[in-house]
Amino acid sequence: MRTRILSTVFALSTFTLLSENVEAQSRSSKNQKGKIERNMSHKGHSYRTKPIGRKPYYRYPRHRRYVRTLPYGHRRFYFGGLQYYFHAGIYYTSYGDSYVVVLPPPGFRIAVLPVGYVRVMVGPSIYYYHSGIYYTEIESRNDQENYEVAEPPVGGIIEALPEEAEKVEIDGKVLYDHNGTLYKEIQQKGGKIGYEIVYVSNETEA
Repeated sequence: MRTRILSTVFALSTFTLLSENVEAQSRSSKNQKGKIERNMSHKGHSYRTKPIGRKPYYRYPRHRRYVRTLPYGHRRFYFGGLQYYFHAGIYYTSYGDSYVVVLPPPGFRIAVLPVGYVRVMVGPSIYYYHSGIYYTEIESRNDQENYEVAEPPVGGIIEALPEEAEKVEIDGKVLYDHNGTLYKEIQQKGGKIGYEIVYVSNETEA
């Protein structure tokens, strides 16, 4: 696990934007198709602009991992105009004559949770966690769309960090960063160690 020391300026902006980020997550979840509609007014008359299309792009982990061949039994799918491959909770895309691990697109839905998932409670909400990815259960008439990729929930607690998590220091406080999600180590009931999400960044390397 690597260690990074972050500046005070970043630290202050990180915790200042914590509450704003939670609200931003709610707004962004309503705009999964990459389109924005704006209500505007001119000389007392209001009107709505046409949706503005955004070019889709892949979201990569901070530390990229490549494989020569895909695991046996993988699935291929398209989402937002982009091609993905999925197997055992890990997402890939083509990269030259090999493949690279990518982050799944928020809003993507799967039929069955990956083997080994854990349940994460945040207030009354239930999340399912596997390999650094969080899912929520949804109501769907389609048996192929039972769980949806979600933003990491602030306040959620897991018992083990992803292997790629980096140890960072912010104003003397030790946190753990996994692709823009910051965790802090906590002590749970019974003395068991856990890791709580304290901040989620919407910025991911493209």
